[in-house]
Amino acid sequence: MEKNREDLRLVELFRQGDANAFAALIKRHKRGVFAVAYKLCGNRDDADEIAQETFLRFHRYGHTFKGDASLRTWLTRISVNVARTHLSKSVKNKHIQPTADEHIEYLANKSYKKSLPTAIGELLDELSPDHREVLVLFSSGGYSLKDIASIVDAPIGTVKSRICYAKRHVARLCQERGVKP
Repeated sequence: MEKNREDLRLVELFRQGDANAFAALIKRHKRGVFAVAYKLCGNRDDADEIAQETFLRFHRYGHTFKGDASLRTWLTRISVNVARTHLSKSVKNKHIQPTADEHIEYLANKSYKKSLPTAIGELLDELSPDHREVLVLFSSGGYSLKDIASIVDAPIGTVKSRICYAKRHVARLCQERGVKP
């Protein structure tokens, strides 16, 4: 609760033109924004790009923040939306053929046993974006069902259903592939 009050105070200072307040807000939330972005896209460079775009949008549209939800929830919603856009663009660009070096590196890496985080990340990649988002936010984001519903703009019942489906799907994939989470 105290963190929310401090966020609201900093947002108000930012709205009044205090650049230090904006820098303080970034410092307070950059780790969380990056973590959500990374878990959704699975790539550090893309996560950095998503986090930067999230804070650019916050800078541009921060005046619209009403404080109904926590700033953390609001920034996460922006981050999820940016990640959705980013992922949809990268899917459109997947028709580009890998270079010979990339192909060799891929084949070389396939021969090594994958770490559990890598294996789980690959399993999450097989979920639809809607299911991946809610599972990431619920399992490792520490968000309440109400906050997740607000972030993904869906009813709580839909969020519960997506989480349940995603857990079952990942568990089935783990079993099929011999991955022990």
